[in-house]
Amino acid sequence: MTNTLIIYYSLDGNSKFVAKTLAKELKADLLEIKVEKLKKHSKIGKLFWGGMQVVMKKKPEIVFVKKDFSKYKNLIFGTPVWVGTYASPFNTFFNEFSFNKKNVVLFCCYDGSESNTFKNFKKVLKGNKFMGELGLKKTLKNKSDSLKAIKEFSKKLISLKY
Repeated sequence: MTNTLIIYYSLDGNSKFVAKTLAKELKADLLEIKVEKLKKHSKIGKLFWGGMQVVMKKKPEIVFVKKDFSKYKNLIFGTPVWVGTYASPFNTFFNEFSFNKKNVVLFCCYDGSESNTFKNFKKVLKGNKFMGELGLKKTLKNKSDSLKAIKEFSKKLISLKY
């Protein structure tokens, strides 16, 4: 049994790639947050939908999550950056679940910048010990660089005995 769980949301596959790679490197379990009724959008439509979700502080309906979080000492949260913060499905997730006294690692994928993503994660996850952050720009477009960064980050986490 692993003591690490990676909880992530991915719209275009970038965060999923990072989560799966980290899971392999760290021998961690995975939990993908999925939106209940996600409509197909064009690239511009996705940007608009995601942006509006964040700006309006929406809590989209997510697929029911059944997981015993108490058995995990380490939690890794991953997201795309939407309007400078984590994706809105995390609003719903954090409304339903809270965590305390866990080792927490954060990652995000973005085209522009990390902006306030880590800061906002830390606000909602206060009461936990933050062990590291990984931001990846244009993750799948720079796949080989991203893979190298993820593997180096994994080694750092293992050396911390997180």
